[in-house]
Amino acid sequence: MEDADQGTVIVSGKEVGHDHDFPKNIGLFVNEPAYIEYHDGFTNLKMLAQIQNKISDVQIREAMQAIGLDPDDKTMVKNYSSGMKQKLGIVQAVMENQQIILLDEPFNTLDYETNRVVAKLIRSEKDKKRTIILTSHQHQYLQQFCDRILMIQNNSLVPFDEERQEAYFKI
Repeated sequence: MEDADQGTVIVSGKEVGHDHDFPKNIGLFVNEPAYIEYHDGFTNLKMLAQIQNKISDVQIREAMQAIGLDPDDKTMVKNYSSGMKQKLGIVQAVMENQQIILLDEPFNTLDYETNRVVAKLIRSEKDKKRTIILTSHQHQYLQQFCDRILMIQNNSLVPFDEERQEAYFKI
């Protein structure tokens, strides 16, 4: 995560970067995540899970299978397609059952069927009462499961209200 150049970020009543570092109750997926390329997907996720030591190998395997990745596949991440890397990153964000999940463009580089799987996974996390913040240019997915949609306009977050939706979809 980059430091903010202005404004503040408050998570659970604490200012990030001032009161504490990056919160431990957040699952994060960034567009084009980086992995140790000479390890397979399961090994990468296992190493990441060991940082907080909150989940078992079984839970990692289940999270991978939920999105269509085979935890027994020994293919090195460097040989993964961009879609497989995308799925691995999404698994990383949700596998530890964090209260807050940040997803940056989770639908990029995925085929139609995988987008449906990811949308189902996001709805499932929402049903577990998790807070999900995501960025996407694919509004058809946002409108399916978002309680509130915001957009950036003139360097500010503003509601993506009916007037803005009409203007946006006319383009």
